[in-house]
Amino acid sequence: MKTSIETDCDASPSIRQRRRPQQRRGSARVAAILDAMATLVAEGGLENVTMHGLAEVARTSIGSLYHFFPDRDNVLRALEERHAAAMGDITAKLHAIPLAVWRDASVDEVAWHLTADYLNYLRAHPDYFPIMVNRRLPHTDAVFVALLNGVLSIRLPGANSETCHIYANTIHALLLGGITMAYQSGPAVLSSFMTEMPRVLKTYLADLERQQA
Repeated sequence: MKTSIETDCDASPSIRQRRRPQQRRGSARVAAILDAMATLVAEGGLENVTMHGLAEVARTSIGSLYHFFPDRDNVLRALEERHAAAMGDITAKLHAIPLAVWRDASVDEVAWHLTADYLNYLRAHPDYFPIMVNRRLPHTDAVFVALLNGVLSIRLPGANSETCHIYANTIHALLLGGITMAYQSGPAVLSSFMTEMPRVLKTYLADLERQQA
């Protein structure tokens, strides 16, 4: 007699193939809903988003929308999680760069690598700030500070670990706090700050290295 596990394994290919498209369609529908939420937030702010308006922009029925998300807050949380995952992926990608590469790079290159992918993501997702401005990402923040600490340790061999940790937290606070304040000051200030951020970081890093030299 076959066990239930054996029965599942022996299921016909046609049954398994019928399940996969349904899962793919479901994932695509959820992605479309989140994209629609992002569009509506970027264009009119979160307070103007309704479930009926969301269904219309996502080109799905209201019934289908409620099938995946019971209310607007659940859509919002899913979009928050998508942004958080994207930021975590960028940080993990930077963390995977060997320290020798950071050591041999110019100050300009270091500043560019530390900011470019984040800034590109923020420019491509204008809904990020309205949704995420008051949300902290403790794990991503900790990994980014650890990355900064490693970069500074190898570029400032004369600095002890405590000093490098202070510098790393200063850079993190400078970038995170600066971009939050810029967003709150309006689109023009935010755009300017995002353009100037690599130069601000480069200037600080260059000054630290001058002191060490």
